[in-house]
Amino acid sequence: LKVQFATHGRCWGHELDDPNCTINAPLYRQMLDWRKYFPGKMYTYEYFFCSNANYTCAEMTLANTLKLYKKMGYTGWKEQGYFEDNIQYKPHFSADRPHLYPSNWQLVYLAAKLLWDPDQDPVKLLEEAESLYYGKAYEVMKKYHALRRELWKSTRVCMGYPIGNPRAGFLLNRQGAKERLLAYLAEAEKLAEGDKVLQYRIGRDKYWLENYWIKPNERLHSDSGKHLFAPMATSKITIDGSGEEKAWQEAFYIDNFCWIFGKRKGTSVPGELKTTVGILADKENLYFLVTAMEPSPEKMTVTEGRDSSVWAKDCIEIFLYPPSVENTYYQLAIGPSGAVFDALQPGTRQSFDLDVEVKTKILKDRYVIEARIPAARLFPLKAGDVWRVHVSRGRSVSDNFCKGETLECFSAISGIPQKSFTQFRSLDVGVKNPEEFVNGDFNKVRKMNDTQKRIYKDLKRTYVNGVWAPPWLLNEKGSMELCLHPDSRDDYYVKLDGNLYQIHYGRARDYTVTFRAKGNGKLAAKYFRYHYAPDSKKGKLKYISTGSGIPSIVLAPEWKEFRYEVHKEFDDEIFAPVFTRLSGEVCIDDVKVTEGPRLLYHNEIKTRK
Repeated sequence: LKVQFATHGRCWGHELDDPNCTINAPLYRQMLDWRKYFPGKMYTYEYFFCSNANYTCAEMTLANTLKLYKKMGYTGWKEQGYFEDNIQYKPHFSADRPHLYPSNWQLVYLAAKLLWDPDQDPVKLLEEAESLYYGKAYEVMKKYHALRRELWKSTRVCMGYPIGNPRAGFLLNRQGAKERLLAYLAEAEKLAEGDKVLQYRIGRDKYWLENYWIKPNERLHSDSGKHLFAPMATSKITIDGSGEEKAWQEAFYIDNFCWIFGKRKGTSVPGELKTTVGILADKENLYFLVTAMEPSPEKMTVTEGRDSSVWAKDCIEIFLYPPSVENTYYQLAIGPSGAVFDALQPGTRQSFDLDVEVKTKILKDRYVIEARIPAARLFPLKAGDVWRVHVSRGRSVSDNFCKGETLECFSAISGIPQKSFTQFRSLDVGVKNPEEFVNGDFNKVRKMNDTQKRIYKDLKRTYVNGVWAPPWLLNEKGSMELCLHPDSRDDYYVKLDGNLYQIHYGRARDYTVTFRAKGNGKLAAKYFRYHYAPDSKKGKLKYISTGSGIPSIVLAPEWKEFRYEVHKEFDDEIFAPVFTRLSGEVCIDDVKVTEGPRLLYHNEIKTRK
């Protein structure tokens, strides 16, 4: 008897025996147990190429895996084929599929070598192969791939089937990494002049970098500021499927559902299938009101029964990723009949029951779902805490809009796949559409008193309608911007309260500060780090240090956007952006702070004693 062990759900972003990977740790124990109880011939069936794994740097992970398999007594490794000309699996075809194997040629090459002898040195094998492949451009491309592998290894987000490759968006978060990689490629292109084969090969690397590293990173940052909100309900909500309670008038609503898969991927669903989601909260629960337009409700596949395969038919899926929870999120699927499926993911742990209250109504052109989710059982609901939330819709009706029960019939907020949990949008609990930074656009200005008017008159500055103009100026669009002149203070400290001053419990986070600037001088954008000192008076902030942000920016006459990353080292840390005029005249506008991806695996987070 031979046994084939399918490593379904394995994370390829981490080593199989990494104890800190919550996906791989139990899988590795299970594989060891199988060897203990079945000492015969065993080999594996892998799903790496099923996880949107274009242009990865997983070749060293594969090399370590094959050595580990030999040590564990596994006798073979098999990877599922996923070819561009596969006529049986056409629904999954996309423009990315033809690049899947070529963009991972180093991994495929190592597999071919190490399956015969896993004890070979993978570094030497790669050096030999890449030196032959890149020829006279090898020395530059060696630096290029060394940086790619370093970025890949330092990114702690999981990837693999079925969660896909969410880490692709995070690979270029390090400041300057994209520019360095593009510079290496530009240098390699010069070296390749006159060699059409080498130009083609370097051109492919450039294409892969653009499409599978740069664009995912840009998408991640473009969505990072688009928060969802859960305002506190001001009156009682009765779960009856109507959504007619007064409280729902004050809810936050979103309806930008896009197709997830196929040729329509990323495009908005038609109005006939519009899905609208309303969100509210109280001290214990999150409430969702979902209205799904449906031109043929009589054709829907209505599922019955608790924890049945609701997610595979007509349904709404809600995903909740609480604060300070590592690599675990809650999945809830609700059918038009009110059937409910819930589980903890990854791993589909169905034994978990959150006792969700649901009522639904099926009307002639839509169905309505009203749900109360006792989210406090997952994590305490506190005003100001930031959760991550996602909502998707499955449809099984076969008509002009869908072909029925295929992946092409799934839609979701922003077209984000259901299991891409690192891309779920932030949900601010207890607030409704707050400004990310109070007065980040500098349009709210205070009235000047007589003393201030005299001071500004002496400095030969003007003010507008009795309010501060300097250092604010009224721009051509009629709104205000912050301008630091040579005769103003060199340091202007911009205190913008908003969400920035929240205390985030238990986990450090990353943030992105963005702003626009113009002028004829230089600007430094830095930030001050604080924490609430336990030995000081209540509410008093204690200074920690100053972060560099962007040490020096040479400004141009036209507006340009700038950004820098802030990493909170301590779990109780708070930070405040500071703008410093280094020379000349400086104008700043539209300051925003957005929460970056939660650090899923960060073992060096410090907690103050």
